[in-house]
Amino acid sequence: MAHAGSLRRKRMLAILAVSSALAVLALTETPRARALALQTTPDVPPDAAPQISKIAPDHAAPGEQLTLVVTGANFSSGAYVSVSNPFVHVVSTEGVSGNELHAQLTVGAKAEAATVTLYVSNPASVVAQAQFTISAPPTPAPPVETPTPGTPEIVKVDPPRAAQGSPMTIKVTGKNFGEGAKVSFQNPGIQVLSTQMSKTNEVEVSVRVAADAPTGPTSLFVVNPDDSEAEAPFEVTAGSGSPTTTTTTTQTTTTTTTTPMKTSPAPGGATAGEQAFEVYNLGDAVSILQSAGNSKGKLIVGGGKLRYEETGQEVFSASAKEVREVGVNTFYGVSTRTFHIILTSGRRYNFAGSNLKQDESQTIVDSIQAALR
Repeated sequence: MAHAGSLRRKRMLAILAVSSALAVLALTETPRARALALQTTPDVPPDAAPQISKIAPDHAAPGEQLTLVVTGANFSSGAYVSVSNPFVHVVSTEGVSGNELHAQLTVGAKAEAATVTLYVSNPASVVAQAQFTISAPPTPAPPVETPTPGTPEIVKVDPPRAAQGSPMTIKVTGKNFGEGAKVSFQNPGIQVLSTQMSKTNEVEVSVRVAADAPTGPTSLFVVNPDDSEAEAPFEVTAGSGSPTTTTTTTQTTTTTTTTPMKTSPAPGGATAGEQAFEVYNLGDAVSILQSAGNSKGKLIVGGGKLRYEETGQEVFSASAKEVREVGVNTFYGVSTRTFHIILTSGRRYNFAGSNLKQDESQTIVDSIQAALR
């Protein structure tokens, strides 16, 4: 019986020994276990001189994070990687074997393009060196610029004329009309209501022609957003309800007198000793080419006072002391054919003479200044 028990114990010990051997074998077959075994195995002495045969990758861009694989020989336990450039940070070094190291690197965002030195050191040895490149940062894409359409050209204006007192839509066809192009007129009696690009190089503009707009040839302008412009002829014709001027002749045996008879003037107007100037009120915006409120009226000056009337109604009246400034509007030293009146209250009025064929602004300004002295 004692002999049988001894045999059973021997068999159990043999089985346990085989199981332990199989478990150790399975453990060392995993890659991580092999690495651990190599790291903890002092095959390479700490004073051995390391050698580098390859690093991969051998470059990185600013702001990049990467795992660097160093292949070589004589990497002992505790071997580590370092870099000469302060903008390249070595986060960690892992010894995979006596022939391979893995290093986690971070390249600073402000690093400049350069070739730097990478070192591998054993705990008690000289260092091995290799070249590592910090690549130039990628060149940013150039900003997208909207191409300018070029100088506009007007090919056709349809219709090329409008009658007094009429609203209408005018179609302007041409070339190089930019997105957002505007239409304006030299005649202050033409009010632009809206401008719309109906298709490429075609603009539709809705206008209203004042009943007392000056008749005759004028100009139409297409103005691109870059202020380049094109000009075309336009015309304002007399409306069907426009006032007419008649002349009657009264004769006697001794003299002949010709008296022009016009439509009766509205109440008010200039009295004896006063001067009256027919003008267009441009409102607060100094623009004779396009304005939403061009109204015709009279500036009357005399007796130390200045007043402005429209359709017989007084818009403002001021004594000489209440008029702070009367002057011509200029742009870079060139007359805009308009003038302004500024009152001491701060109110500003802009006007243009009713005769569009010549610049009356300086003449009117001189007369008003002389009358108010």
